[in-house]
Amino acid sequence: MSGPAARVVVRSADPAAAARALVDGPRQRVLAASLEAARAAGLGPRTTSLARFVRGAVRRHGRLAGAVTRRQALREACEAVFGASDAAGYAARATLPVTTWLRAGFPPSPPDGVGERNLAWWRVAQRYRAGLQARGAIDPAEAARLVAAAPPERVAVALVGYPTLDPDEVALVDAVSGPGSVVILPQHGAWTVAADVAADALQALGWSITTRADPGPDATVEAWRAATLDDEVRAALAAVKRALLEDGVPAGEVVVVTRDLERYAGTLRTVAHAYGLPLTLERRVALRATPLGGWLATLVDALADDLPFEATAALLRHPFCALLDQAGFDAARRWRPRGQAAWRRALTRTVRGRDALAALDALTPFVARPPRGARPSAAEGWREALERLLEAFLSPAAAAAHEPVLLAWRRALDDAMPADAVGASARGAVLRSLRETMRIVSVPDRQLPEDQAHDVAGADAEAPGDRVVGVRVVAPEALTGARYGRVFVLGAAEGMFPAPVQDPPLFDAFDRESLRSAGVVVASPADLARRERLAAWGVWRAAERLWLSYPEQIGRDARLPGLLFAALGATPGPVALARPAGPAERRARDLARVDVVDAATDPVLRHARHAWRVELTRERASERDAFDGVVGRPLDALSRRWSATQLTTFGQCRFRWLAQSAWGVREPREGEVEVSPLLRGSLYHHALALALQASVGRSGEAARSAAQGALESAFAAAERATDADAVPHWRHLRGEHLEHLRVLIDTPAFLPDDHEVFRLESGFAGTWHELEVVGRVDRIDRTKDGVVVIDYKTGSGRPLGARGFDAERLDLDLQLPLYLEVAAPRLAPGERVASARYLSIGAMREIPREPPNPAEAADFVARLRRSLAAGDYPVEPSDACRFCSLEAACRKGPRLEHKGRTPNAARGAAP
Repeated sequence: MSGPAARVVVRSADPAAAARALVDGPRQRVLAASLEAARAAGLGPRTTSLARFVRGAVRRHGRLAGAVTRRQALREACEAVFGASDAAGYAARATLPVTTWLRAGFPPSPPDGVGERNLAWWRVAQRYRAGLQARGAIDPAEAARLVAAAPPERVAVALVGYPTLDPDEVALVDAVSGPGSVVILPQHGAWTVAADVAADALQALGWSITTRADPGPDATVEAWRAATLDDEVRAALAAVKRALLEDGVPAGEVVVVTRDLERYAGTLRTVAHAYGLPLTLERRVALRATPLGGWLATLVDALADDLPFEATAALLRHPFCALLDQAGFDAARRWRPRGQAAWRRALTRTVRGRDALAALDALTPFVARPPRGARPSAAEGWREALERLLEAFLSPAAAAAHEPVLLAWRRALDDAMPADAVGASARGAVLRSLRETMRIVSVPDRQLPEDQAHDVAGADAEAPGDRVVGVRVVAPEALTGARYGRVFVLGAAEGMFPAPVQDPPLFDAFDRESLRSAGVVVASPADLARRERLAAWGVWRAAERLWLSYPEQIGRDARLPGLLFAALGATPGPVALARPAGPAERRARDLARVDVVDAATDPVLRHARHAWRVELTRERASERDAFDGVVGRPLDALSRRWSATQLTTFGQCRFRWLAQSAWGVREPREGEVEVSPLLRGSLYHHALALALQASVGRSGEAARSAAQGALESAFAAAERATDADAVPHWRHLRGEHLEHLRVLIDTPAFLPDDHEVFRLESGFAGTWHELEVVGRVDRIDRTKDGVVVIDYKTGSGRPLGARGFDAERLDLDLQLPLYLEVAAPRLAPGERVASARYLSIGAMREIPREPPNPAEAADFVARLRRSLAAGDYPVEPSDACRFCSLEAACRKGPRLEHKGRTPNAARGAAP
């Protein structure tokens, strides 16, 4: 060194050791790459990074533009240059080329010979920069250059932990560094060449260079290969847990590294939870991807779409809100409200709904058609309205548990709220900004809110009450300049880490060369490869003990060991978990072991073993058991009341009958979003029953005329009774359905001239094959041949029946024989019974049917009685499954093909 006042660049094989010897924290402003790099250099927490220093110093020039402001300005610039048709698409791709021009100092006029495409991006950058200036904002890419051009007062600076510096950083360090400053750069391995460039640039600015003979650190390497990614993570986290609990390594001295955080995050979290190991994933995720952000996105989507039923119900029932209880949801489900006024009507009668009604008031400024004067008149008013909205909807517990995300949301609103949020278009502008905030703004991803200290307790924990700090999971760059006792590198496979390098998007070789000739530097594939090599080198230099592993198989893709293994001279061996690393692994091991008798002391294992056996039996080629409907609990068929629908359901699938009729499983009533076949059938049945009341005792034209005269009032009553009038746009659909019924009544197949309307919607009870049966017929007509029983069907085809002699076909009709043998004699005593028929009120014609087979019906009843006596109700898939809502309960599928009992095999026992 030339003297105490000199500005010196120090090169060392161990930059951390050099920093410990040379940096005088109290007398110098310490700029460290990270807190971990400062810790490795023996410096206290009162350090800052170059980026943070720039953010503070640039405030004299303006505020740094947030992510939403930058995206808005980019979209406006792309719209001006490329047109409005795909401005958002161009804006999403514009960050790299615009940043490239800004880092180049943004020449006031475009350089010659850069090509038409680069020239277009220069125009975008020009307009983008002007848009930020109009907002009083600065792009972060220009911040370092602005601070270097007008720096604060020079002081002694110590720069540690950086492997190299780019040109803007060199200029900045030179501008802010006074006498006594020191920049420590590495001189070892892959770092040497990159650090040479920065050292030479500083030397050209008057800095002196000196070299220290510090011995470089050398890591002990463990190399492993695992069959799958899951096995790799389990082995690595088991080793992490042993390091913490058995070797006594502080959690702050342990770090997990992976290049592909997205691929590994889910498995890391799942395994860490099973091991009782706290992890902190050092990555950023979109605000919308967080639990609270997802709820906020639901809120914004509901506001933008004028409070539709699904989104608003999800919002009000969410645990973060909990303003809609089951009674309120059932009421809303029936009416499927949309809009603030409709939600008020739907929730008026429910107790918990009153809390939701109070919260609905906070939505008033954001609804599509608010009362006069309800809209805020300025951006500040919209900001206050959003705060009132959060206060009304977000529970205090949720707000406290997710305070960091909520703080990021509020900061983003300050950046995103449009300054011109006034007038008729203000609502649209505000909601667009909110949606953009959800997509663009990112927040730190944390596994647990309280990630400061956790219990690490498991099967192998010697001290279950020990408290440890969460272990960090980071990208390789986070280890630059740092030092850890244990470093666990996952995914060190070929093509994963070091990562493969591709051409920078939007810049091909010609673009790069033309820009370089104009003095604009664009990273080439070789530059990117060097950066990846520096990151890999930094991981090795940061470790005292290095775990290096890779999975041999990811999905269907085989993987080979990456370059790091060869570079470090390490041959990977197979990983093996010698013992369970947590309660979940111990239970998985003990699940099938009959020699482990600890069910009394481990209730989780007891229930897990039971569930495992159930699932194993489900999938095996064995007889059906109680979990496939063969419950073994007899029922007395003769003591029950049977309807035609119940009998048919039993004949189609005994499990469906058991669930619906014996257990009472029902789908909750839900309002219709369209006129479904079920709603149309209910509406038509109800309307015809009311209209034909005027036709009782009449036939031919007189009956049709009387029904037509009563149809309008009957239809109005039917649409209210069936809630058809709650279907969206019903007023536009009503006329079509009313006209259909008018045409139906005049159709000869519906009211033949020789038919006299005798009875309507009449209930009956009686005995059929010793079974007690009940039911209701739609209509009975008198004819010269006797009475005719008529049942309305909405469809045009023959309705599905029960399984008859042929168990593969649903062709046994039980409804019309029941009407002929029981209903007709009781509802028309003394009358001769002519026939029973199905009438399609949709196709307006009679549906043909097979003649009844008394022997087949008697065989069906016998099988029914045997099945109930044995408690035998297996799942029997058929065409009827298309109309069944119990698929999640019966879990039909290929597994049933393995079973020894099929409908045909069970013919002797039951239908």
